[in-house]
Amino acid sequence: MVTTAKRRRKLGIEPPAIDLTPIASHPYTEVEAQEITAFFQQKKIENDKLPQILALREAVSRRQKNK
Repeated sequence: MVTTAKRRRKLGIEPPAIDLTPIASHPYTEVEAQEITAFFQQKKIENDKLPQILALREAVSRRQKNK
């Protein structure tokens, strides 16, 4: 049986043509690591103010309490 639908890729598996090893294994200098940490801390502060994020966190905490 032949189908015309595109094959669905599994999440977390890159196509063979893409090699992310150099990106993922890049050693960071101390300054780069501090910049990256500061960036993500700032994003967390920004996200903590979003009502959508607050609603999702509340829903997750309710689910965990009900287990």
